[in-house]
Amino acid sequence: MMEHYYEATTRIQKTIPATLYHYCPTAKLHFLLEPGADLCCRYLTCQGDKEEYRFGASLLCDYIRSKGLQYRSVGDVIETNLVENIGCVGMKMVGPIIPLTFSLTERIDSRHHYKEYCKDDGCAIAFNQERLDSACGEALKRGLSLRLIRCYYEGRNDAEILTLCESFWQDQFSNLERIRQSNYSDVEVGKRVLSEICCIAPHFKRRTYLEDNEWRIVMVSQVWEDVDEHGFRASGLRDVTLHGDLIDLMEGVAVQRGRSRNNVMCELGRFALQQRKPDFKVWV
Repeated sequence: MMEHYYEATTRIQKTIPATLYHYCPTAKLHFLLEPGADLCCRYLTCQGDKEEYRFGASLLCDYIRSKGLQYRSVGDVIETNLVENIGCVGMKMVGPIIPLTFSLTERIDSRHHYKEYCKDDGCAIAFNQERLDSACGEALKRGLSLRLIRCYYEGRNDAEILTLCESFWQDQFSNLERIRQSNYSDVEVGKRVLSEICCIAPHFKRRTYLEDNEWRIVMVSQVWEDVDEHGFRASGLRDVTLHGDLIDLMEGVAVQRGRSRNNVMCELGRFALQQRKPDFKVWV
């Protein structure tokens, strides 16, 4: 059903960096670096920016409305149903339509990221992009919906944003027509449209966040019993690594200079990193 979207992401996501970084506060390193740890994704509705998950969805609804007068009400109804299925801004909701994400960036030694995501006490965990992408592909084969995607920013990546909106239109045109012709009574078809909107929306970010240069692992799950109080859920990515250890997907850790360095180095010492992976690097 989403073949045009998958084709578009493959086509526009051409330049792929060799390394992606996840900035992590010292107190939370154990969630990723301890033996047996799994990578956890978080529901978009539970993340810090309460409106972020709506930005991309609104762009897609605007695109529906741009297709002509007969589609304006379709875009309005879809947007209203997004609120009903995802919740109002500020509500921490989980459910099968709402995606979970894990954030990474192309940037190393970024003061912005250390401040925003580590509160100036943490490090950047370096993931090998090729291995991470391959692991997500293996997870897909096992029935886990995990994809590594690139984010696109309004004002800088407008061509890519338009391409993804057009791919959504091609995928969902027949369903949007069925919604319109059924006088908005076909609930199941409506959910298919909402599901693709929620999968594509995490690609899109406001120009305010240009510094992030963000990539995301996006997870869609029909099961939400194992979600913790903060909206996190284990991805299962650990189970598709060579040794059942996330460290297989990592290249090392870059430690922030300054007062937090000793805190991070002390914490890293607990994890026997180089015993588990001899070429694991620590950059200081």
